[in-house]
Amino acid sequence: RNARKRRPTAPSPRLPMSAFVPVAHTRCVTQKFVSPSRVHKRTSAKPRMAPMVRGKPRGVAGDDVLISTTPEWEALKQEKLEIDKTHLRDLLGDAARCEALTVEYNGVYCDYARQRVTPETMKKLYALADAADLRGKINAMFSGEHINSTEDRAVLHVATRAPKDKVINVDGKNVVPDVHEVLDKIKDFTDRIRNGEWVGATGKPLTSVVAVGIGGSFLGPLFVHTSLRTCAEAAEGARGRQLR
Repeated sequence: RNARKRRPTAPSPRLPMSAFVPVAHTRCVTQKFVSPSRVHKRTSAKPRMAPMVRGKPRGVAGDDVLISTTPEWEALKQEKLEIDKTHLRDLLGDAARCEALTVEYNGVYCDYARQRVTPETMKKLYALADAADLRGKINAMFSGEHINSTEDRAVLHVATRAPKDKVINVDGKNVVPDVHEVLDKIKDFTDRIRNGEWVGATGKPLTSVVAVGIGGSFLGPLFVHTSLRTCAEAAEGARGRQLR
């Protein structure tokens, strides 16, 4: 009887294989199940934009096209067939390859040698980035253009990390001062917690932080909390406190 009352499971929408990056180590994609009625509504509404190449890629006629239709994408697909024949252990034995796949800039050290790629793979990845106008899109983000086409708004992640003298104009207004006004409030709040000025209902200093959230809402603070524990000064300041 309970089985008869159970709602039927809605079909899971399937992605074409072309939606996945054809090189090793791709991000896992999860999708929510939706009812058949919602599927019908979404197909009748304006479709969401797929990842596209702005403009007309070389050898492709017409308007905006899928990045998966470009020659650079096809070249990566062929590269993957070659990479599948290799083992990371053998690749790490190539000293010249390991040296070519490490780079350091401004105190940041990147080691691509631990991935199943070769210098030729990296060249083809860079070619795909050029075909997608990645640099142009990065510049558009930093300049405050409305690159979030779904909500028709700017993407302001870079503004939250910008120094006070940086100018990032969005719709004619520099948003950096507003960002630092909020950051100053955060610093004032956290300083009062650390020095014991801000107390709980019992009158005692706060020692535990409860993060309410899932995914990045929790993993972001946890990542910062864990990484700061490697700093002697931060570890001493956090003694007796915990993140839950």
